[in-house]
Amino acid sequence: MNKRKTRRSRAWLLFFMFILLATSASLVGAQEPITLNETKIGQISAEVPEPFYNFTAQAGQSVRIEIIGTAEGLAPQFAILTSAGAMVQAIGNPGLTLTVDSTVTFPQAGLYLIQVSSATNTTGQFVLQLSEGAPPAPAIPLSQAQTMVGQVAPGERVTYNLSGSPQFALDLIVMATATGGVEVTLRDGAGTVIGMLGRGLTGGQFGLPVGQAAYRLELAHDGSNPGIVAYQLLLTSSGNAPVQPAVPAPVTTAETAPPATATTESGGLPPLPESGACVVATATGVNVNIRAATTTDAAILGRMDPQTVYNATGINPERSWYQIQFGGGVGWVALSVTRTGGTCISLPVVSPPPTAPAPPPTETIDAPQPGPAPTLSVSALDLLCRTTYFNGAAQINLNDRTCYTCPTPFTIAGRELGSSALRCSGPATAFATRHGAATGIIGTDCPAGSGQFWDPNGFCYTCPLGYDRSTAPVDSDGACHRNNSAAPAPILLGSLAQN
Repeated sequence: MNKRKTRRSRAWLLFFMFILLATSASLVGAQEPITLNETKIGQISAEVPEPFYNFTAQAGQSVRIEIIGTAEGLAPQFAILTSAGAMVQAIGNPGLTLTVDSTVTFPQAGLYLIQVSSATNTTGQFVLQLSEGAPPAPAIPLSQAQTMVGQVAPGERVTYNLSGSPQFALDLIVMATATGGVEVTLRDGAGTVIGMLGRGLTGGQFGLPVGQAAYRLELAHDGSNPGIVAYQLLLTSSGNAPVQPAVPAPVTTAETAPPATATTESGGLPPLPESGACVVATATGVNVNIRAATTTDAAILGRMDPQTVYNATGINPERSWYQIQFGGGVGWVALSVTRTGGTCISLPVVSPPPTAPAPPPTETIDAPQPGPAPTLSVSALDLLCRTTYFNGAAQINLNDRTCYTCPTPFTIAGRELGSSALRCSGPATAFATRHGAATGIIGTDCPAGSGQFWDPNGFCYTCPLGYDRSTAPVDSDGACHRNNSAAPAPILLGSLAQN
């Protein structure tokens, strides 16, 4: 009897092994190989709505991928996945055109999958072509408490390198200046996608945990706006207490100590300090014009050396040009082509001199000629509050252009009704914050007096001020529910200058 059971068990085991092998073979067979400079004709059908192709790439290799739909209304789009199924890059087709193409840089050597689909769920044939792509531009370093201004053109991708903080969590804020405009991808040090902002958005925010992990931020034109789209980036502490302006350190004059040339970091640009006096350097390896006033019509006094760090002595009222020490005097450089280090929040506002005549144009870069001052949207004023006071939760009070903040997850409410109606308003539920692993004999103890609570997953958590633990899963947005305590009062950060 036992022998029959053993034979039966072996037969079932062989059957399941056969099914597993057959399934694996069908999955591998569904991935058609493609090589560089090869063209494939594929089909999107009801049976195969997302055909796959596999491609073996070298580390850092750039490949242009172009897909042309031959059926009316097909609107092809594609995604790049690792062989394990992790997302590397997604290229959509917001314009619903018959052609989509993009240059993809593969982070590591290995086998990758190209997943083709239709943005309109239309079936039909398509042509897939792979060719050598242009190498990506060098990544721009993004430092903490630094506002970076840039622009991206259709078909362009801009990359920034940044890292977390070992002392506190950080907020990475991205804001475009046009409706729609940028597609944002955040990767970890290994190149794996860990966050994305979809097409058609004007901005968003990523939360970076405590630790010195390396990250890469990629911004691409999303195709929803035909022109060049400007954007701003801010990497700031996610703490909710207002940042108090630091007392500026004495600024050394150019006669006693000329600007120092720092040892260059990876990428060829000198590193910038996170504290101390405000300093300015070029955003890329290209020389930047130093002008006599805050316009491209002003005379050029000289050019910033990409390997030199300059002392900043002021900022114009519009906060778009820095005044720096140069040649025994001062000059002006545009924020859009520079990066900053140190404590720049306390720079004095300096009115620039009248515009002086400029010599013939040069090949060095400059800020675009400013036109009539636009009326800032509420989101733009919020961003100005955040960049001025280096607080990722700051919001504008529309009544008198003052900046306030509320503890997370509360936000400012009543700001359109006047200062007397200003208050902090919180949602009905909120996320819990995870801390360290629980301790004790059975691993259920959280630090005494910390307000932390234990969860069966082995970690300790806290709910935001004004919230209690609910019965929802601890990793959900309903982990904490609003209690009956009074909402916290808004915290005044300061006022924006009237422009």
